Amino acid sequence: MRPASKLALLTILVLAGPGCGGGGGGDDDGPDGGPMLKSLRCPGAPGCLDSGDGVLSAGAAAEKITPTLIEKEWTDTNMDGDWQPGEPYVDVNMNGKFDAYWIAGFGNGRVATSIHDDIWARAIALRYNQTTIVIVTLDVLGLFKDEMDRIRAELPATLDVDYVIISATHTHETHDTAGAWGATEFDSGIKPEYMAYLRAQTAKAIVAAVGALQPANVTFAQIKVADPDGTTRNWVKDGRDPQIADTTMTVTRFTKAGQPLDQASSTIATWVMWASHPEYAWSKNHAITSDYPHGIRQTVETLGVPGEGLAALGGICVYSNGPLGALLGPGSPGGGIPVLREDGTRILEDSPERAERGGNLLGRFALKALAPGGGAETLMTAPILYRTRELYADVQNYTFQSASILKIYVRDQFNYDPMKTIGAGNIPQLKMEVSYLQLGPLGVATLPGELAPEIWTGGYDGALAGGNDFIDPMNPNPPNISLAPKGPYIKDVILARSGVKYAAGLGLGNDWAGYILPKYDFKLDANNPWWEQAAGDHYEETNSIGPDAEAQLIDPLKMLIAEP
Repeated sequence: MRPASKLALLTILVLAGPGCGGGGGGDDDGPDGGPMLKSLRCPGAPGCLDSGDGVLSAGAAAEKITPTLIEKEWTDTNMDGDWQPGEPYVDVNMNGKFDAYWIAGFGNGRVATSIHDDIWARAIALRYNQTTIVIVTLDVLGLFKDEMDRIRAELPATLDVDYVIISATHTHETHDTAGAWGATEFDSGIKPEYMAYLRAQTAKAIVAAVGALQPANVTFAQIKVADPDGTTRNWVKDGRDPQIADTTMTVTRFTKAGQPLDQASSTIATWVMWASHPEYAWSKNHAITSDYPHGIRQTVETLGVPGEGLAALGGICVYSNGPLGALLGPGSPGGGIPVLREDGTRILEDSPERAERGGNLLGRFALKALAPGGGAETLMTAPILYRTRELYADVQNYTFQSASILKIYVRDQFNYDPMKTIGAGNIPQLKMEVSYLQLGPLGVATLPGELAPEIWTGGYDGALAGGNDFIDPMNPNPPNISLAPKGPYIKDVILARSGVKYAAGLGLGNDWAGYILPKYDFKLDANNPWWEQAAGDHYEETNSIGPDAEAQLIDPLKMLIAEP
């Protein structure tokens, strides 16, 4: 997540005067003044029993969520690549305003001018006995829980589903679905008509995936995305010290029951999970694209890697991101995935084409993981366990509070008095959600934001630096590793469960609270907290709900996972 410029003036208003916004504590039913909080368990809960034939069924579907671009032409008078008020534009619908689609993830005013590849809502439905779960991932920067709940509300009441897990690929090259990347820092980038379309198409994909359920076998595999020498720095880089990156790719393939694995016609779906920011087209791109996830899906579904004997798998490929916070990605223009020309030189020019080709290389790892001899494990069936819990988390970030006042971020807030000054004793809270899914030997935790990888996996011994300096010797404000929290970390808690061999984190899963960072190294600028980052690469703090997010979100998640 990369910000629009900060709302410094509005922060003064937040601190000096009454707040406003959705939520409030007066009319709700929960014990803390907020709404009753949901807690679901399947199987085991009333209405979610576990009797049946022990057959795993799977179904998949994909629906386009690509926007239709109408107004996309303007005169870039200052030649900075983005639109600013006052620059001429083509007013196609003659309504006196520039109705552009604004691309999210860097600054404001980035106009979508073309479509490089379609963006998608891709869903996998799973059923075992009387438990039915759908996993759906959207090619968007992120969605708040409020919007996810609206998608769930659009599903037919007769649809036999216990729960729907929703996540985002976090691509930085599609339309703003959060609000902060509009024409200017004071304009929301949300288009209500597009959000309605997104909800309808996502619901359609979910319904179609459930309708396609059929008996299935399942194959599990994991592979480290790394160079032959074991280093990972050429594939993904941590944007802040300490350098920690779990580059494990988790691949799950669902095939028609009893069908041979060496035939593409057998594949129902392939679910690929890895962690890196999809921003390889970078900040000056104006083409809608899912970035590198597009290339992964191409390779897995249709291209394969013929030169290495890796055949495409067919079916529907769903790519989901992982613990990518703090800040896993290319690190800089031209960084990250080592895309090479035919002559062996590296392509450094950022573009959707470079992102696509980089994704093709990542797709190769997924196929290698599933190939004979790659260590994959195939089961005839696999039981499903799912649990979820809603909870509250404080919005301590002044700029997030300000964005809510401006209706740039639009979601309900709870457990504070909107008629009083926001501050100590009157901090708005978000209703958020953490979840855990277990499919046979695979355990998946939903991560409600951009989780720092060290919270996921530890790595404070430097073992996951990937060939980088664990701590940059030139860092003016290095983390004090002696204060780093001890395990168990989320991955440890998952792997401690009986029968679990594979652990994965589903980033931006079931909510999006910006960056979730370890509290020991949460540092704010002393003079301009929240809108200016502290020295030593502490950008992520400016886009986090606050230093208590780890305790309020991750501690309950680990407890949820550990429950019998």
